[in-house]
Amino acid sequence: MLLNITVIGLSASLSIITPKQGSYKDMIEIEWLVNNDNDISFEIHIYYTQLGTDRWHPLNPDPIINARKYLWNSTFVADGEYKIMVEGVGNNTIIHNLP
Repeated sequence: MLLNITVIGLSASLSIITPKQGSYKDMIEIEWLVNNDNDISFEIHIYYTQLGTDRWHPLNPDPIINARKYLWNSTFVADGEYKIMVEGVGNNTIIHNLP
């Protein structure tokens, strides 16, 4: 499996550190950074979509709490170009890495 990853529009509140744009296969480490001045505890949800489609697929079945990394087993995803979205939800606030 070979995936071309595009990281798009990073916001000031949440950014993806890895992966960088490029081609990856098999296990892909996704790491993010939340800039949080209000001490909000965020549940993290990660999604991916193939370029040219509007459907986002969840990567993690349960929210991620108190972690900054997720290991994505991409071996079951078809070759192609994809976008990744990391979303944080907490205290009536939603942040993500999309513009």
